[in-house]
Amino acid sequence: MNGTRNTQRPIANGRGAVHHKATTPNGSTPILSTRNGKGRKGNEYILITGGAGFIGTNLAHRLLSEGHKVMIYDNLSRAGVENNLEWLVKTHGKQVEPVIADTRDRAELQRCVQHASRVFHFAAQVAVTTSLVEPINDFEVNALGTLNLLEALRGLGRPCPLVFTSTNKVYGSLDDVAVREDGGRYEPVLDQVRLQGISEAQPLDFHSPYGCSKGTADQYIKDYARSGIPHELYLRPAPIRHRRPGLGSSLSDQDAARRADHALWRWEAGAGHSFC
Repeated sequence: MNGTRNTQRPIANGRGAVHHKATTPNGSTPILSTRNGKGRKGNEYILITGGAGFIGTNLAHRLLSEGHKVMIYDNLSRAGVENNLEWLVKTHGKQVEPVIADTRDRAELQRCVQHASRVFHFAAQVAVTTSLVEPINDFEVNALGTLNLLEALRGLGRPCPLVFTSTNKVYGSLDDVAVREDGGRYEPVLDQVRLQGISEAQPLDFHSPYGCSKGTADQYIKDYARSGIPHELYLRPAPIRHRRPGLGSSLSDQDAARRADHALWRWEAGAGHSFC
């Protein structure tokens, strides 16, 4: 994920570029290859920012299993995500191209989008509690980082679809959505809301600094999309309880996957954008 700047010591490659060295959990052998920042010449890949997080890892695994090449762009600031990235590299080998970088690094983002066929933007500061303590950092990561990505995509001069995970915090308390308890979890009473998510007609009411920063990113993407830069799709999920790929999935994982598939279907059918 992308909560704070990576504190790992950068290593110069002798040509002026700076890379970050990633190691195994015991600090021994490097698990990631370095790159020169120019991308694979003439060879497209799917770019996932925050790709070492839970949603990014699951998506990357699915895409890699289908034969796609994937670039994982992540600063590894969230504890434990380096294990997810190591698992992806060990599972899929050279199909994965890891880039250890921050979305606040505009130059690196510009380089990494050059050969991207589509972008999944998951990099974020994800904790409401952290946003209350460090609201400036929260804003820089979620809002400014997203704007940096949009500007990088705008500079391509070609269409590049963008899928973005926003948050249900942009809706506020959702007092008008009735819920019920079912088997130790809460779910919407109305079938349509339970199966398809919150309607696009639901008014926005940002709650918490986190809700404000993600909502700002959400609306920036919508505004850029009015000009066709980029073609966009939104997901506004509730917090997701998770396990790593191959270890089974919880009810919340299944809900998220179902809603994402529904949104992607609408997008591919020509809806332009969708909210879940």
